[in-house]
Amino acid sequence: MVARSFSREIGGAVVLSSSDVWVFGEPFTPGAGLGAWHYNGRTWTQVASGHGLEGGSGLSATDIWAFDGADVAHWNGSTWSRTSVRSLLPAKQLLNDPALTGIFEQSRHSVYAIANGQLQDESGPLVILHWNGSAWSKVAGGNFGFGVLQQVSSDGHGGLWLPMPGVVGGKSYVLHYTGGHLTQTVLPASPTKINIDTLALIPGTRDVLGAGDTHNASDPGTGVVGVIAQYKF
Repeated sequence: MVARSFSREIGGAVVLSSSDVWVFGEPFTPGAGLGAWHYNGRTWTQVASGHGLEGGSGLSATDIWAFDGADVAHWNGSTWSRTSVRSLLPAKQLLNDPALTGIFEQSRHSVYAIANGQLQDESGPLVILHWNGSAWSKVAGGNFGFGVLQQVSSDGHGGLWLPMPGVVGGKSYVLHYTGGHLTQTVLPASPTKINIDTLALIPGTRDVLGAGDTHNASDPGTGVVGVIAQYKF
């Protein structure tokens, strides 16, 4: 692969093959975001119809999803098309607009999107949206915290795992979604001393690997040690 340095943060990637790779911007990046860039095995190209896109999840060269603010976007092999889901998002929370923060394609007819109301300081509430192949609907929600980019993972049997890292000394936890319900999962350390930033299902199992760090209580900037944890369910 040809190395490439981008001027903005990368917030997600979809790797379909050594000659078909997408990268997307990071939410909350000051100024213009990275947008959608594609690698064809030889060169990196910024795709004009993907301007401002963030996140990213996909299963094939003609079936990739991303998001931008209150819009979900789908790549059909030639262009990005956008659909507003604003009516399904939480109400405006004082200074900030609600926005999508993650997306996960489970199958061609099952796509989940995560959104946050982004209430000032404590953030939230969080909602989960679902695409059934023809329409988007809200399937779950709750008063859960910060709207950092959600690295959503399958749980191996139809549900989802969502890492909720603590921000500015807040508590960290992991959410499990199944059957229209969201529940918190106990972490292997005090929630004020650990952050889980990303999760990934181990293929062929129901076990999940989580990556993040431990730190001094309520102070994520000191005593930091990187960790990888395995969750067995």
